[in-house]
Amino acid sequence: MKRKLITTLFFLIFIYCVFLQAFQMTIIKNRQTGGRDDVRDSLETLNMRMKKLEDLIIELKDGRRRMNEDGMVKVKRSDDQQQPQEQHIEKPDTSAFTLESINETCRPKDLIGFASCLDKLVWMKNMWKSDPCYGEWGVSDNECSMLQYLADIEHHCPTVKTNTTYIHNLKQEKHFDRAVLRHELNGLLEKLSHMQPMLWIRNRIDRMSDKWLSGVDQLVERRRNLATVDSYRKQNILLVIGVLLDSSGAKFADNAFHGGPLGELVQWSDILASLYLAGHDVTVCISTDDLKRYLDSYMQQSHNCPPPVDTYDVVFADIMGLKKISKTIKAAHLFNCRMRVVDSFGTEPEYNYRPYSTSKTHNMEWGGLNLFTKQFYTMFPHTPDNTFLGFVIEEYSDKSKQQQQKESMSNKKNNSALVYGKVDMFWQGKEPYIRGIHDVMEVHGTVDTGGPLRHTPKYVVNHGVLPGDELQQLLRSSRVFVGLGFPFEGPAPLEAIANGMVYLNPIIQPDSPLAHKATTFFKNKPTSRKLRTQHDYASTFIGKPHVIDVKISDVTQVKEILTNIINSPQVEPYLPHEFTCFGMMERLSILLEKQDFCTTSPTWPPISELKLKLSDEVDDCVETCRKSELICEPDFFPHINNWQVFKQVGVECTSQHVPDGSDGEIDYPAIDEHDGCKLQNVRLLFSCAGRYTNMRRVCPCRGYIPGQVALCESCLQH
Repeated sequence: MKRKLITTLFFLIFIYCVFLQAFQMTIIKNRQTGGRDDVRDSLETLNMRMKKLEDLIIELKDGRRRMNEDGMVKVKRSDDQQQPQEQHIEKPDTSAFTLESINETCRPKDLIGFASCLDKLVWMKNMWKSDPCYGEWGVSDNECSMLQYLADIEHHCPTVKTNTTYIHNLKQEKHFDRAVLRHELNGLLEKLSHMQPMLWIRNRIDRMSDKWLSGVDQLVERRRNLATVDSYRKQNILLVIGVLLDSSGAKFADNAFHGGPLGELVQWSDILASLYLAGHDVTVCISTDDLKRYLDSYMQQSHNCPPPVDTYDVVFADIMGLKKISKTIKAAHLFNCRMRVVDSFGTEPEYNYRPYSTSKTHNMEWGGLNLFTKQFYTMFPHTPDNTFLGFVIEEYSDKSKQQQQKESMSNKKNNSALVYGKVDMFWQGKEPYIRGIHDVMEVHGTVDTGGPLRHTPKYVVNHGVLPGDELQQLLRSSRVFVGLGFPFEGPAPLEAIANGMVYLNPIIQPDSPLAHKATTFFKNKPTSRKLRTQHDYASTFIGKPHVIDVKISDVTQVKEILTNIINSPQVEPYLPHEFTCFGMMERLSILLEKQDFCTTSPTWPPISELKLKLSDEVDDCVETCRKSELICEPDFFPHINNWQVFKQVGVECTSQHVPDGSDGEIDYPAIDEHDGCKLQNVRLLFSCAGRYTNMRRVCPCRGYIPGQVALCESCLQH
């Protein structure tokens, strides 16, 4: 034991030396190029890796990872499980265990897509007595009971129908009341009034209350027309708002009134309002103490088996909240399938599944969470691998659409430009661009005045950070909304467009300072997306005349565009349906009712929407579906991950292979004239975005509702 520990420690020290040498080389290189940001990022990466190294050494020292010389694994249990402190279990040998080794009474047809099933089954055969909870669920030395538990409870294996039910259903069957739409927000506003960090969110909900209640009326009418009024269950929902947790969250909340980031708060505000109005029971958590209290059943529960009763049907959390849950709640993994992660920029499959991400040497700071990627709810429809949650744009008037159109024709806007940049630093290096705009029209800003304004030109009419209603008035009176290139993909441009402004959307040119900033910004984020503009959604889904992509380095072109705007008719306000209160409530209520990540066989969206497409050797499935005016649907992958699908797309397999271990890729299922046909063996690697081979991918596509891309026509009823 001592010899192995010493060998391991020497190996870890060697790794540290390699990291240190790489870091020194990075510093030398960046001193030559002046890349201070890269040096800082390298230091952060080194610190993160060293923290992991330190944790591993601690685990070795305190005995949490131990192996005897004779190949026996020592399992140390926590004190509160009232079990012997150590159990000597012979180390399982999985190499000789195959599908054919399983009892034929309950043997699955195949294990395609369930790469971990055999390992889990071997583990269970050796360890099912290590925790009494397995026996309570009905697991015994009968292999079929183990397989049924792994299939029906932990979802590591495919479900097999047998004549015998081995597992006791300890889950108490829950009676769901019908969710009745609410026509008031007073109850929610009263609840939030006692939570100081929620002030900005409360103010936004209160300010938009008329729009929300109007949206409820529209949703009632839609459900009546679809005969789905009684189709929604009332659910108990916990919201863990990580950005507002504890003392650091209080600072974040205060910064919202002084130019701080608002995207996360906007989204949380709209989630809260949508869930409450949809008739659900909503609990808000912004402290660690409350988190422990709300999830107390998982604090007391065994680490291995789920509790008989789930306190909450769904748990919403942002990435920070999810990490806090994982650190605080010892059995948090037992409700992973109930999680919905509010993730502004999205998480792609290759960054989500930790073993694969590690093999590709991706940064693990925000990835490697091993959830189904549809559990990540994004601000914009970045990738169909995630769920588009969205948010609501504040409309420019509380009056009817007809009144808005009449007033927009009679009340001419000022020929003034409002710059999108609340932080003085955002203006750095943009003076020629701003000066060119100033030559054509008056320039206004809403820059935080809490510190010196070193980069905001003196000629800018600065209003400071404005309350929501005053900002809306400024948007209504201004003609042009000027992007500076950063922040990326925020809600403000859509608010400006909804108020009848033209948005100048900076193009991110290769090798430009803005391109370098975008690369740095996305460097540690779990996505491979490359931005083309500051706001790709506005450019792609809205476009002219509301959005004009501009090269900020071409001041002459910018002046010509502004002159043309002044001489053209005033642009009408435009608001996509998916960013209205009605659209948000419609989308979220359906997602909440239909999405089920606690099953191995998803039944929504309806499989009738499936349209198979075969990619070329270059495009991923996102682009392949887009070329047919469709969207890739990752929930259909389990239905097409079989050998018959290749015949359906008109190709013959020269060979068949199910990759296992290191030879798996996100590209599968796919075909190649040399490599034959390959299926996906890891469900978490089903991916619409990206590719690593030249194989032709089999892509599951579906239609979508224009202006409500997350849904399809039959999704509304089934």
